[in-house]
Amino acid sequence: MQRWLYLLLITSLTACTTVTDKSDVRVNANAAQCREVISAAQQLIDQEGVADSQAVRVEGFGYLRSNRLLASFKDQLNEPGQFDAWLDQLQQLGIDGLTIELANLPAQSRALLPQQPVFYACVSTLRQADFAEAAAQQRLIDSVAVPDEYQTWKRIAGLYWLTAWATKYGTEGLYSDIQATYNKPMVTDNLISYRPPTEENYDAAAIMARAYRDQALGIPALTTEDKNRLFAAFAPTIAVETKTDNDRIGRLAWSATNKPTVVITERPTVYRHLSYTRFNQQTLLQLNYSFWFPARPKQSALDYLGGNIDGLIWRVTLSRAGEPIAYDSIHHCGCYHLFFPTQQSCIKPSTALLEEPGFSFQTIQSNSNTPLTLQLAHSSHYLDRVIEQPLTTDTEVEYQWADYKELRSLEKPGTAGRRQSLFQSDGIMAGTERGERFFLWPMGIPAPGEMRQWGHHATAFYGRRHFDDADIIERYIGLNDKTVCQ
Repeated sequence: MQRWLYLLLITSLTACTTVTDKSDVRVNANAAQCREVISAAQQLIDQEGVADSQAVRVEGFGYLRSNRLLASFKDQLNEPGQFDAWLDQLQQLGIDGLTIELANLPAQSRALLPQQPVFYACVSTLRQADFAEAAAQQRLIDSVAVPDEYQTWKRIAGLYWLTAWATKYGTEGLYSDIQATYNKPMVTDNLISYRPPTEENYDAAAIMARAYRDQALGIPALTTEDKNRLFAAFAPTIAVETKTDNDRIGRLAWSATNKPTVVITERPTVYRHLSYTRFNQQTLLQLNYSFWFPARPKQSALDYLGGNIDGLIWRVTLSRAGEPIAYDSIHHCGCYHLFFPTQQSCIKPSTALLEEPGFSFQTIQSNSNTPLTLQLAHSSHYLDRVIEQPLTTDTEVEYQWADYKELRSLEKPGTAGRRQSLFQSDGIMAGTERGERFFLWPMGIPAPGEMRQWGHHATAFYGRRHFDDADIIERYIGLNDKTVCQ
């Protein structure tokens, strides 16, 4: 980076923090300076390799970011207040991403940039300047796009329309094995149960009523207190058949040895974050519970599924009344996407030949007040079944909560406070390679089998599907009052 750019950043410090509304000319001047500041910061972030890709930067609006949910709204902002509410969401994602990236910069690089309040002031300045005229709204709408996780060139090079049939056959065999395991008697030996912290019960319906109040886009907004209450209300117990330390859940950390990432099993932890889905013309809240194992150990030298770090995401999709409509789960590689309808829903039938169907081996029969237990196999950590009644095991451990956002900025040991995301700029967790990458690459998914960040979970090897698709639940789940469930 050139010396003049450093000087620009320093001289912009005052300009960006003294914004006034007295003159459009003054606002525009500050906006130009702020644009340079944010652009230069992004160049430095990219140069240092600390870009965070959980949300995607919006081309031409460097202070805004989008995800698949928000991108799905861009052509439907017709009611008063909807554009501004949408812009608020894009802006918050932009601030979140930039804040994490600035924290992850090496100290010598961070020292070249203005202090964090300058960036926050610049975001407000740029929003005011960019959207002073209604015509700019359409420019933003046209610019918002979130690319999918499938690399078409790989599908072309790998003769996808031929090789996908072999993948389809293998996937169907895998799901047949999962169904067969569910039909077997439940494992009762060597189980360790990880239970959520005990908390008071709350009225989920009342929480949801507050969350939807006065939301122009219909995206529920929770206070921190209500968010914690909902996560506690639907928290699963995790029962793992435990034969080695690789079957113990823990807290992720940077390693002080040659392994990039480790799981500290002495601190059982469940990471949580919110997401949203569009279902039957409503936007529904989703509770995501993520947990991690040290490894999926290889069973032999030819085991192409084994490798460092493993884990699952368990997701609860709530109706506006605060009752589960459906559950689903993936491993952190995006693999093994399982759907669990409830009494009020079902799996939609699939008719497409090369579109991976929604697979379900179990319907959750209990009501929303019954705590669920996820039973996992040893080594593979497959989700064998969901248990709908209290389960007593020889060993019970209480897990602790953590924010999924922590994984995007963790202190590295022996680096004098240097912080770094556990995920690379492409959303992949380094050091989690799997052998399947050598023969599944024609399906177009980057680094098949490797652990990845939220927003990067392609969950179908044939066809196209993402765990965070805005319509993911609606595509595969129907309500029982619809003919699709008959």
